[in-house]
Amino acid sequence: MAMRPEPQKNAFTIVCRGHAEVETAIARLHSHGFDMKAISVIGRDIPPERQVVACYRIDESFRYRGALGAFWEGVWERLDGSGVFWMPDFGWILIAGPFAAWVVASLDNSSLFSGLSAFGSAIYSIGIPLEDIPRYESDLERGALILVVHGSATTVQNARRVFD
Repeated sequence: MAMRPEPQKNAFTIVCRGHAEVETAIARLHSHGFDMKAISVIGRDIPPERQVVACYRIDESFRYRGALGAFWEGVWERLDGSGVFWMPDFGWILIAGPFAAWVVASLDNSSLFSGLSAFGSAIYSIGIPLEDIPRYESDLERGALILVVHGSATTVQNARRVFD
């Protein structure tokens, strides 16, 4: 078995069962003074079979045409970073926040994280324990949204306190 490098960041995750839950969690973090650059949202969008899906940029706005377009455009405006990825076994994965950059980095460093999906590699790299990755992948496959607060140990500890 290949040795994996130890994750360098700390992370706190919340599995949300709907878009309203994500919006409430983001608002709660915002009201406690959290830096929106430390927050990411990861989820899937499963468009109806005959619906056009598109990602595009016009002026300064990154737009998404899909079943959940209004939700994703809203979180993309609030959080720092965005991405849309097609991943085997998951389909369309949409990301708001800096987690998008970690997915790209995990694709570039796939040899470091052999045996993990791009999502698994990225979430491991920010400090999620290896044994928890299958649960998060399963949650994502079932349509849950994952909110991640990442940063220093203090930031993560404060996020935990907000939701305890």
